[in-house]
Amino acid sequence: HKDKLVVAPYGFESSTWDPSMDKLLPETYSASDLKGKAVCKVSLQQLMGLSENASSILVGYIFSEISDAVLENLMGVLRIASLDGVQDENVRFIDEYDEALSHLIFGGS
Repeated sequence: HKDKLVVAPYGFESSTWDPSMDKLLPETYSASDLKGKAVCKVSLQQLMGLSENASSILVGYIFSEISDAVLENLMGVLRIASLDGVQDENVRFIDEYDEALSHLIFGGS
């Protein structure tokens, strides 16, 4: 997975969010040792009440601020995904900021 694209926002502080040093993750990991990544993914799936299927695609997105237009666009993408078989029970919106949850979303997605 180390070849996959990770998009970080402008102003992203890599030392704070580095999964090899992140004290808020249930287990740390690095590009050379991804074992902890699976632990983070399962922890996130459990916390969000999602299926713990290891082959499930898990996408996390953290907004610092979101406009009504961006939210409407995101909802449109989800409507299209539902036509392709994505079930509503597999989608979670958390409408508040939680530092530990944000780290788990970043580390487990």
